[in-house]
Amino acid sequence: MSNQLFENSDCETENSGDDVTVATGVSTPRRPGWIPVVQSEKASLANEVVAAQIRRVLHIPDYLRRIYQIVDIYLLGREWAALCTHSNHTASTLTHRLSYETSLKSTSGSDTAIEWDIAATFSDLSIDINGSQRCFTDREVGTGVTHSVEVPVQPGRTTIFYQRRYHFKTVTWFANWGSRISLIGDEGNQEIILETTQTIHSNETMGCEEMLSGVGELLVMQQQGLMKASPKNVLCRPAGDLGKYLESRGVKVIDKE
Repeated sequence: MSNQLFENSDCETENSGDDVTVATGVSTPRRPGWIPVVQSEKASLANEVVAAQIRRVLHIPDYLRRIYQIVDIYLLGREWAALCTHSNHTASTLTHRLSYETSLKSTSGSDTAIEWDIAATFSDLSIDINGSQRCFTDREVGTGVTHSVEVPVQPGRTTIFYQRRYHFKTVTWFANWGSRISLIGDEGNQEIILETTQTIHSNETMGCEEMLSGVGELLVMQQQGLMKASPKNVLCRPAGDLGKYLESRGVKVIDKE
């Protein structure tokens, strides 16, 4: 497939990391012509690794132990999403002014994401993707920033405007130093795992004259120095200070004393 990409722009450019140079919304992948730009890339199950880990110390009144909130961030995939299409049936170049939004949005587990402020864990997030470091800016992981860009369409051509989206899963767990915290229940111990899924609508955009297609493999490197839970768990009772604290913040307690 031959993709005609925008290469001329009067916009100021900045390096976005990865393979793309952003020009206030218009970008050109820096790839050899023989490498196709696929529409989406996915991490295989074998390559589903903790791309980033965020640790927070929780303040729990009247509780003497140091408790950590651990947020493991997995990058599941990324894709070029078509935002709009413009055709030019004239003999002159036409310029269209387009708007798009950069933001971080919860696609599942929104209550958990709000209560535990999962969005904040994406601030200044840096991930190794295919051997290149991708750093997400605050404008990309905020509640929504609108950008405008002028897109030229050549005579007799059709241009499709794309924005790249990154899909993540977060897994939140709790630990006392290296020991995972579980709740004691009548039917056994309840492991505490809170999951959400998030999508970053990034500031990587691109225009081309054909629909993108194809699926590629996404190689994600695991972050070094991860905190990993030891085989020995710290058990807490739902009626105790820690159990009450977790329940007050939305952790479901199945069995209560």
